[in-house]
Amino acid sequence: PALWFFANANPFFDESIRQEFTFNPERGIKLLAEIGIKPDANGKMVDSQGNVIEFTINLGSDRKIAIDTANIFADELKKAGITLNVKPIDFQKLVDSLIKTYDWQLAMVSLGENYWPSSGSNVWQSSGNFHLWNPLQEKPATDWEARIDHLYQTGDATRDKTAAKKIWDEYQRLILDQIPLMYTVYQSEFLAVHNK
Repeated sequence: PALWFFANANPFFDESIRQEFTFNPERGIKLLAEIGIKPDANGKMVDSQGNVIEFTINLGSDRKIAIDTANIFADELKKAGITLNVKPIDFQKLVDSLIKTYDWQLAMVSLGENYWPSSGSNVWQSSGNFHLWNPLQEKPATDWEARIDHLYQTGDATRDKTAAKKIWDEYQRLILDQIPLMYTVYQSEFLAVHNK
């Protein structure tokens, strides 16, 4: 499970800075109830106006493991009365929907692992073209995004390792608290190379 924002190999990885929201259906149902989403008489989750909670996840049609993973999410959400439609699409169409047309509700993409603290400048800085939840901002839309911008730029420019660790620790905690993107799993893979 991807419980941490930085990869283990990142020089500022800290095992104690981890995702608070892990798989817990009972807690999820309580949190949904706090924002007015509750089951109707048929067991379907609805909002305070009676709208059924249903959404679609787009992902690349060539990513079989991701499709299987999304179907697991759909099965688990169904148990809670939420419908998740899994929609595999052409990868280029997926990218276009994320950065051009913005025609998506939920998407599953691989952003790679954060081996270096300043990885993903186009994702984490509010001006980035892959800042998916609110792209290409002229100025940060929220206080926490402004803080991320500041920490990112300050951390990247700080050479003292002790001072930098404090910056990158706050950066990780803030991202894991706000959860604009959710990492799901870390992949384990082995490669073999032969000279023939």
